[in-house]
Amino acid sequence: MNWFQIIFVPLLCLLAILEVRAFLRNRQWIHTARLLVWLSASVLICFPSLSSRLASVLGIGRGTDLMFYGFALASTAFGFHLYGRQHRLRRDLVTLARRDAIAGAVTGDELGEQETPDG
Repeated sequence: MNWFQIIFVPLLCLLAILEVRAFLRNRQWIHTARLLVWLSASVLICFPSLSSRLASVLGIGRGTDLMFYGFALASTAFGFHLYGRQHRLRRDLVTLARRDAIAGAVTGDELGEQETPDG
């Protein structure tokens, strides 16, 4: 094993354990997805030739290229996900602001009934 493997495999295993613990606490699927990422990364770090063999099966020249393509696709998908989430949050905020403005609105009759400061 090299230094990179010695440092990062235990770190990834610790992250995997934390994800299992978080999943047992609140049963959200995102913890399972993260667990798979950490375990996959640790396996590929322990056995780097595995990514090259997988790349060959998929018709990609090198394992490094496979990792780069996977990262590029995952980053793009995550960016689209965040954009959609931000769009929904902004839309919900506008809806709440409108609802609050309507609830606090004063009619013309009510304006006439209010006392003026000088009077």
